[in-house]
Amino acid sequence: MPIRIPNLTGQPHPPAPSRTLKQSIELVNHFLTNPSQSNTPPSPTGGTVILTGAGVSVDSGIRAYRGKNGSYTVNKKHRPIFYHEFVESESHRKRYWARSFLGYVPVRNAEPNPTHYAIAALQKMRVVDGLITQNVDGLHHKACDTNLATYLSPSPSLQDPSEDPLSALSSRDPSILELHGTLRHVHCLSCGTPVGRDDFQDRLSILNPEWKKYSDEVELGGRQERLNPDGDVELGPGIRYEEFNVPACETCGGDMKPKVTFFGESLSPQVRSASHHMIHNASQLLIIGSSLATFSAFRLVRQKKDEGGPVGLVNVGESRGDGVVDWRVGWEGGAGEILPDVVRALLESREWEEALRREVEDMLARGKVKQISGTRATT
Repeated sequence: MPIRIPNLTGQPHPPAPSRTLKQSIELVNHFLTNPSQSNTPPSPTGGTVILTGAGVSVDSGIRAYRGKNGSYTVNKKHRPIFYHEFVESESHRKRYWARSFLGYVPVRNAEPNPTHYAIAALQKMRVVDGLITQNVDGLHHKACDTNLATYLSPSPSLQDPSEDPLSALSSRDPSILELHGTLRHVHCLSCGTPVGRDDFQDRLSILNPEWKKYSDEVELGGRQERLNPDGDVELGPGIRYEEFNVPACETCGGDMKPKVTFFGESLSPQVRSASHHMIHNASQLLIIGSSLATFSAFRLVRQKKDEGGPVGLVNVGESRGDGVVDWRVGWEGGAGEILPDVVRALLESREWEEALRREVEDMLARGKVKQISGTRATT
């Protein structure tokens, strides 16, 4: 059976309600502060889980897949690597690692934007219980905590089959589940040995000095390459990928793979179970910046609806969930306009500990927008 990139063709897209930015802010605020009753009891802290997609990171300078200025829109021939290609073909692995070598540095250097910080603030305020993200850029973690030592540790997370998937998440403050993995880690396909991506990037640099010079020019702005949300870049014809050297696992000599879920690759049982439990334990779901084209994300929407819980959507453009969600906003004003003002309204609506208030206000002041030669896009 051929593997196809998910699209929105044939999905029902009812006309979006016409709402002003003020009305959108009020709707999201009411949704977050009045968790509706569902067939599962809400948790004591708020009962809302957020699901984000690549549209959230567009204001950090990382192109989304779909929508205006998305990778599939700008380049009709763009196709990310498939899992079977990576594991079966050395030439495909070389091509992937060469493009990812150039694309990783801009992703690593990217900064959280106002949407990332607003979501992080909602978690700090305990208005939101947990976050599931389809993004692999690590920007949600970066917005939550300036100390990324734990996150960047090469120790694999949610990999022990005997581990309760929620126990690992509940020990983190706040809990963030990366549904499709992260670019910040690499692991061996044979023995599973984990390696931090920064260390692996250094090894790639040593083995490929000419590519390192090219990467330095990209980082300094001397070259402009089209960065895709999966962390690689678009390169022109004539590139000799076969000359790119990829280091093997230092433990067993096996092939190394980024800790991301490729197209055609299944989610790990631990991540699938953790996402299911997070949705089940929540009273409602809020989707931000996602077209829900991938089934791994859309199934979570169907799960919450099947359980009787409400689902809201903040997104610019069409989504696979348009005919399923209870309400949606953002067609004229994206999450970057809506969420920071939602947080500000929450700060004014009740008494908060002074230290928390100052922390949230500081987070809202930190978010900056870096546009991608155009406006926003969706996943």
